[in-house]
Amino acid sequence: MATIKNQDLYINLFPRKYAERGDDPFIASLFHIELQNTTIFDFYGSLLLESEYHYFLDNLDAVLSGSLKRVIVNPVEPYFVLRIEKEQGELFKWIFYRKVGPKQIDALLVTKEEMVEFRRQLQQEMTEILPPPFLP
Repeated sequence: MATIKNQDLYINLFPRKYAERGDDPFIASLFHIELQNTTIFDFYGSLLLESEYHYFLDNLDAVLSGSLKRVIVNPVEPYFVLRIEKEQGELFKWIFYRKVGPKQIDALLVTKEEMVEFRRQLQQEMTEILPPPFLP
C-alpha cells in the first residue's frame, strides 16, 4: 500500500489486481483519503487504467525533481481529479476534486519526504499486482 499518514491526513492507494485483460487494463484499487479523521473519499474498484498509474508515477518523479510544476490525474472513469503542485519550501499541495457523490474540493499539504515515500511504495505495489480473474 502506498500511504501518507500524518496528524491531519491519511491517504492510502492500493492497486490490487488487474480488473480485465488487454493492452491498457483497469486496475482494481483501494483509494482512501481522510482529513482530520473524516473520510473524504473511499473507493474500491476499477479506479485507474494501467497507463494512468504509470503516468502518475512518471509525473510524480518530475514534480519531485522540479522539472514539472504540477501533475494532474484526470482518470478515464470520472470519480475524481487530483492535482499535485509544488508549494514553497518542501511542501506539496494535493488538490482533490471528488466527483462521486456530493461534489467536493479538498486541499491537502504533504511534505517532500512523504511524497518520496508514497511514490516509492506505489512503484513497489505496481510490481505486485495480481492477474485478472479467470473467465471461461
